[in-house]
Amino acid sequence: STLTVESGDNIIFDGGNYALTGKGNVMVMPGGTLSITGGIFGAMVDICCGGTVTFDGGTFQSGVMVNEDAAVTVNDGTFRNMKVNGGTIRFIGGTVASGVVVARGTVTVTDGTFGYVDVSGGTVTLTGGTFHAINCLEQSGIMVDSLLGSGYVYYDGNGEMIDGTDQTSLDDYGIITVKQGTICSHNWTNNGLCTICGKQAAASVTIDGKTAYYLQLAPAVNAANMVVFENAGSAEITLLKSLEASDSYLNFVSRSGSQ
Repeated sequence: STLTVESGDNIIFDGGNYALTGKGNVMVMPGGTLSITGGIFGAMVDICCGGTVTFDGGTFQSGVMVNEDAAVTVNDGTFRNMKVNGGTIRFIGGTVASGVVVARGTVTVTDGTFGYVDVSGGTVTLTGGTFHAINCLEQSGIMVDSLLGSGYVYYDGNGEMIDGTDQTSLDDYGIITVKQGTICSHNWTNNGLCTICGKQAAASVTIDGKTAYYLQLAPAVNAANMVVFENAGSAEITLLKSLEASDSYLNFVSRSGSQ
């Protein structure tokens, strides 16, 4: 069935603890307003055509798709996933258990809990929230640090700042949170100690005689692997402190493509 909200309508939908099954297509015409405060939606809710939708509650077992011209605000609710193919969506709260896939449109996050955020296009601004992983499609040219609002940084599960510079993925840091902070510009000694903030680098990578320092091992390995992928020479990784590394950290790629 289709729930259509016409221009000039202002509808509040409260399904309580009852479930809606079948095709969950929601059409909100330009100038129409829909607020969902409760209910269990078994099928995908497809928001199209424009208008304004606010989620103040509800459980969405197959997720929500946001399409061109929609204006969506999430204050609360539990979602399996969200796919953003256009329009605008603002997260002020809520839980997206699996994650959010952003292909087009504008997404802002000030709070909420997410499995992952996958970005291949559009505009994403993070000034809060917790995440298990944040990924940008490499071909998109988008880096994870560009997703942060001004004055905000990523923190890992241990409360340490994550420098997302030149990284397309953050997925080995435990629960990631976005909070206010400032990334140190770092002035490294040869043994990887920053003379500004006093932090010890985990590893360094030397490429063509130039050495870069990394606070985490994962981006160091990624940087070295990228040289091999691009057939651009060789890279030397130097470990600068003792670490407990997961298998994903140690995923090295040889020139032939073997690991």
